[in-house]
Amino acid sequence: MEQIAGIAARQKSEVRKQLAIIEIRNISKSFPGVKALSDVSLSIEEGEVHAIVGENGAGKSTLMKILGGMYQADSGEIFIRGEKQEIHSIQDAMKAGVSVIYQELNLMPELTVAEIAYRLRFETPSHFSTFFRKREGVPPQQYRRERRQPGR
Repeated sequence: MEQIAGIAARQKSEVRKQLAIIEIRNISKSFPGVKALSDVSLSIEEGEVHAIVGENGAGKSTLMKILGGMYQADSGEIFIRGEKQEIHSIQDAMKAGVSVIYQELNLMPELTVAEIAYRLRFETPSHFSTFFRKREGVPPQQYRRERRQPGR
């Protein structure tokens, strides 16, 4: 009976791996004087909810910023629904179906979380990209500004 349970568990595991929505493999990221991420892997499968937790400086935000296109990993791979992705910008991440909602309480206080998520997904990402890159200290010459008239 234990042998059958073991086979069923392996089969379930193999099936679940095929259903990974997001798979991050061996991601590493360094900043001057700091190794923020070292060989981090994560698989998020359909129907799962994950929480990334850790102390300040553990690399949680760095990992999400790599997934969301804000930072580029020094090494590693990202797969979305089994397809390898080259995520070099927020726009690349959004084209792959990834949107990161940052925990910035004063970003748009008049909007609900659902409204912010909608805007991030369906409105132009250029405004959000510019805003977050400014906050992260990225020099203006490294990002493109797109000016839009309100309501357009």
